[in-house]
Amino acid sequence: MTFTSLIIFAAVYFVAVATPGPGVAALVARVLGQGLEGVAPFIAGYFVADMVWLMLAATGLAVVAQTFAGVFVAIKFAAPPICFISHGGWRLRPSPWRMRRRRPRADGARS
Repeated sequence: MTFTSLIIFAAVYFVAVATPGPGVAALVARVLGQGLEGVAPFIAGYFVADMVWLMLAATGLAVVAQTFAGVFVAIKFAAPPICFISHGGWRLRPSPWRMRRRRPRADGARS
């Protein structure tokens, strides 16, 4: 990972964390209830817990990607032909207006 991509990721993650949610609501409630005392440890704990959660999630995704690498490669090569065949089958199906049978006229004449 390059430094530029790390900075971009950190900026996007900061925006995601800073958006109002339960953590921000708890911080606002704490400040309104007790003032600014004790806010710094709360923010530090929130940040550390968020980083631990991010690390565990990224590690879990890396383990899944490492374990099922062959399956991902198979899907990568099998998906385009399957989608192409499915799309062709979908396009060749009879449309609903063609499936309706014409009722014979009462006088026997063709319509």
